Amino acid sequence: MDRCCLPEIFSPTMDGVDLKNHIIAAYYMKDTLEGSTGAWEKAEAAALLADHGVQDYLHLNDNYRGWDDDLIPAAVHVPEFLELVYWLIRTGCKGWLTLDIFSCREEKILAAVESFQGIRSLMEAVQERGAEAITEVVRRGEATDSVRMVREMPRPGFRNGAAGVR
Repeated sequence: MDRCCLPEIFSPTMDGVDLKNHIIAAYYMKDTLEGSTGAWEKAEAAALLADHGVQDYLHLNDNYRGWDDDLIPAAVHVPEFLELVYWLIRTGCKGWLTLDIFSCREEKILAAVESFQGIRSLMEAVQERGAEAITEVVRRGEATDSVRMVREMPRPGFRNGAAGVR
């Protein structure tokens, strides 16, 4: 986490909790969800923060990995967003899901609507498949099962007329 510099004024612990690592993790979660150019993935960061009770504000967008492109969530990396949504559901995330998109080519309101409809569609797909069934595929650790599961899941944007909403 070499991109995060915290002043030494932070107490290293608070009631036995490693506060500095919580702050670094929260910063890195925001950075990971925005840029995803680091070593951590979105879902891994979400699960780690949930373990420490600091998963209450998530900044969502997608990118091409070389820059913080601020694209509509899951515009490029659908499987990663499916995994993120799975962990948000599995860990019982009750925090805010926010957007950080820069729609220079898209109409702004439609881009925001599509972003939230896309995330909602991903959540519905995970819920329809069932967290327990997904957990079992992950537990087995067979990559072909994981690929098949993602391929067979309902496609975001093609459900309930979500694509092309005006």
